[in-house]
Amino acid sequence: MAFRINNVKKYQQCPKHFLLDYTDISTGFPFIYFSESLIDAAKKHLHIAADDLFTGTTSQTSADTKAGMESKTWACLARFEKHNFRIKVSFLKKEDDGYIYYALCRTCFPKEDETRRLFMEKWLLEEEGIHIKHIALLHLNAAYERNGDLDYDNLFCISDNFYKDTNKVGKNVDEVVNRYQYDMLSALEDMKRIVDEGECDNEFKLECTKRGKCARYHSCFNEDELEDDSILFLNGTRKKYEMYLNGKTKITDVLLGEDVDGTYLQYAQYMACLKNREFVDVNALSSWLETSIHLPYIYIDFEWDTLGIPMYDKMKPYDVLVFQYSIHIDDGETVIHKEYLGNGGDSREAFIKQLIADIPEEGIVIAYHAEGAEKLRLQELAYQFPEYADDLLKICDRMVDLTYPIMNGLYYHPKMRGTYSLKKLYAVINDNHGYNELDIDHGLKAVEAYRNLDSLSEEERLKVRQELLEYCGMDTYAMLKLVNHLKKICEERTKELLEKLKK
Repeated sequence: MAFRINNVKKYQQCPKHFLLDYTDISTGFPFIYFSESLIDAAKKHLHIAADDLFTGTTSQTSADTKAGMESKTWACLARFEKHNFRIKVSFLKKEDDGYIYYALCRTCFPKEDETRRLFMEKWLLEEEGIHIKHIALLHLNAAYERNGDLDYDNLFCISDNFYKDTNKVGKNVDEVVNRYQYDMLSALEDMKRIVDEGECDNEFKLECTKRGKCARYHSCFNEDELEDDSILFLNGTRKKYEMYLNGKTKITDVLLGEDVDGTYLQYAQYMACLKNREFVDVNALSSWLETSIHLPYIYIDFEWDTLGIPMYDKMKPYDVLVFQYSIHIDDGETVIHKEYLGNGGDSREAFIKQLIADIPEEGIVIAYHAEGAEKLRLQELAYQFPEYADDLLKICDRMVDLTYPIMNGLYYHPKMRGTYSLKKLYAVINDNHGYNELDIDHGLKAVEAYRNLDSLSEEERLKVRQELLEYCGMDTYAMLKLVNHLKKICEERTKELLEKLKK
């Protein structure tokens, strides 16, 4: 039995979370794509001579590692294990009075939340007699822009300081790590006890939802058993959990303006649950539909992959590579569908050319989460390909975010259960038909499928390409259906109000 850093982090968060992860090991899909090993790229930045480098391997013990390091200046992926705790450190450099630990970070601006990891690594290294005189952060350089071959000297930065939330230089790493206190031995002993016993309390705690729901939340608490009006679906407040534990279990038990602020979104949820039907702010929603969008409606959705290391010119670390779009065009009489799916490699220019050709010159371009997704992608492409910038930015200027009426409480259905994704909305208005009938039914699965296309046979590739087209097409079709539903419900509610006035 050997615990890793992530095991200890999960234990600190919640012993139940730790136990579930430890006994049900699953490898998640990597959201960020690295075209080459980050470790190998960092070696080139550090200019480490191959004959002066010890590289650890999976099966090595602490004794093996220390023996291998003895005659070398540098150690990479060095393994150490003690007290049932095992670590793998990125880069150690030997100096006369100790080692410098170059801690490889996957982000461009490492924050103080790296402190726990660095503390645990330094603690075990010191336990093994490896004195760490200094910790330096080795991280990707957010300002680096590729032009031709990768420039490894400028791809990374080395920093002695963490970064603030604003990405400005923050506190000194050594000082923060040295101040951090945690009883590792007691934690490791308790972790072993929990694993040996194979069970752990799963009573609800406020930590279960701190900064969003824990990844194992649904393993402990089955929300499918909750009613649609459960207070646990109330948005915009963590007080709902305290109220739930104190007996206020329904959204309609809440006193708006006292228990919670009573935001537009909360009011919409409250009224929908009170009436047990869709809430519609008829005046506001009708006004938005009449003034913000007009025919032809051009619904658009992009798919993209995030590249940790820039693969093509004009890209920076963590830029994205767009590879697919779907467009539904509704002129009030007919609906036309257009689409694009790349064939691998640098698909950006082909994507741009076909997109410009496929989007009509007139009409509102509608996307779900446009401000944080499609609009950003267009602005990035305009920067990377200035020859198309005018056309791309004109599309941006015509773009409307379909989340506006939803996230501002102009519409809410109790069956949404506090979730505002396009998939959830489509399931509500279309009686659960749609995405659940697709082989590829969410964005990460689409990215994974596209990444793996080259490894498939021709027959399999054609099948997966069709599945990708169906998924992206469903997103724009769902937007079309949502707008039509919003228009219809406004008409129905306006008619209801007029009939009441007549009486």
